[in-house]
Amino acid sequence: RNGWMWNTTGSLYNKAYINHSQFDFMLLDVATGPWWVGRQDIVKLPLGISYTEHGSDRLYNMFHIYPNYEHFFNPNLSLRGSYLFSSTDYFDAKNAELDNNTHRMELRPTLYLMDRKHIISAFAAYENVDADADRWSYQTPVLGVSYITHVPFGMELLLGYQWFKRQYDAPPLLYESDREDTRHTFHAALSRRFHEHIFWSLDFGYISNDSNA
Repeated sequence: RNGWMWNTTGSLYNKAYINHSQFDFMLLDVATGPWWVGRQDIVKLPLGISYTEHGSDRLYNMFHIYPNYEHFFNPNLSLRGSYLFSSTDYFDAKNAELDNNTHRMELRPTLYLMDRKHIISAFAAYENVDADADRWSYQTPVLGVSYITHVPFGMELLLGYQWFKRQYDAPPLLYESDREDTRHTFHAALSRRFHEHIFWSLDFGYISNDSNA
């Protein structure tokens, strides 16, 4: 509290199929940077890089920086503002049109109720993806809400919803109208911690996509 610290995180996600290995996916991400923690404020300045493979082929590298600031008005209410910049570079020349710079700005208020037994968080964001080809460039508002609570047998329940509407700068190939995609995402997770460093989680996700293309 009331001081600087240095935080480094690393994560590895790997999905491998027994058959159809062309759909295998692997993501490695490392981020590092300073944090400042005050009595009512948290400032984070992480800088990182991601490496991704798809079907055992190198897919892309991504550089990202994610400064964010959270202020706690009282023990029950906080507001976080964040800005994300990322630059993605695809390895294969045939995917060069997908190379992009992404900007995302977000505001997220959070309510902590009954000694944090109920946590309600909402967010509003604006995302702009500037790809090398206009048909892969888009702007979108993003809205979402999540709820976390304790349930019997020492478990936690997470419920979440997210909506976005992407408006692309140009039509897809062989299509006359500019592309517009709308997505609704619903997410539920039930988890339980065992001892100090182990937990299990059961997740369910439902995604509804609608595109005029």
